[in-house]
Amino acid sequence: PAKLTFTVKDASGAVVKNLAVVHEKTLHLLVVSKDLADFSHIHPEANADGSLSVTHTFASGGPYLLYADYKPEGGKATVDTIPVTVEGPQRAPEALVADTALVKSVDGLTVTMRPDGALKPGSPATLYFDVKDAVSGNPVTNLEKYLSEYAHFVLISQDGSEFLHAHPMSGDMDDSGDSHSGDMDH
Repeated sequence: PAKLTFTVKDASGAVVKNLAVVHEKTLHLLVVSKDLADFSHIHPEANADGSLSVTHTFASGGPYLLYADYKPEGGKATVDTIPVTVEGPQRAPEALVADTALVKSVDGLTVTMRPDGALKPGSPATLYFDVKDAVSGNPVTNLEKYLSEYAHFVLISQDGSEFLHAHPMSGDMDDSGDSHSGDMDH
């Protein structure tokens, strides 16, 4: 286990203690191995000094990217990318292979992704998702919200420089079509 502590500061270096609650939390932390094989979505909790902390156990040693997703009160949604190297035994990196299957089954559900056209780099796309009971094939109509949304969708580029966290079925999208994306030049 490793204790991770974050402090958000403004342009003058002052600690920003008033973070907006977005999707039930003030900070969403996505922990992703450099090869994108390990992924965790965790939530640091506020400390009295304005910092936020969480304890996390990394799956193995090696390079990781931490995406800290937050919004200062009255400010703009921000994603900071923090590269870290975890000490300890490393596993062999997994090769990223294109997945052409648009249907996935997990936990008794079958989810089908239907893009509105061909998926091309640099071109906008709308993705539709059908969720069905894996046994009966009937549409699922009783989804429950998790962190204020029916679904969370995270896209990360192969090199980790691009990050998108969006919410299908949500009205919180901005003009670019995403709700939480950020500058990755950190």
